Amino acid sequence: MLCDALTVTGVPLGPWSDRRFHLFGGRVRTGAPLEYAIAVGVVLAGAVLSWGIHTNAAGFYPFFYDWAGLYGEGIVDAYEWKQNRFRFF
Repeated sequence: MLCDALTVTGVPLGPWSDRRFHLFGGRVRTGAPLEYAIAVGVVLAGAVLSWGIHTNAAGFYPFFYDWAGLYGEGIVDAYEWKQNRFRFF
């Protein structure tokens, strides 16, 4: 939505609205290198934020479970560990 808000067409304010939201006057063209640079920046910002949450949350990382660690602590059994050991989400 952030990258679409930078384009000429913009982003609708809501499903009921005919008005559109633009950032920086809609000067970024779709498929331009600047759009890709902004998308990479958003992904990197999300990765840094995710890493920051992981390191500050005392080992709890939502949606990314440490199945080997849970098995080692005896929280899950061998069957559950084998079923989930290759799942990343």
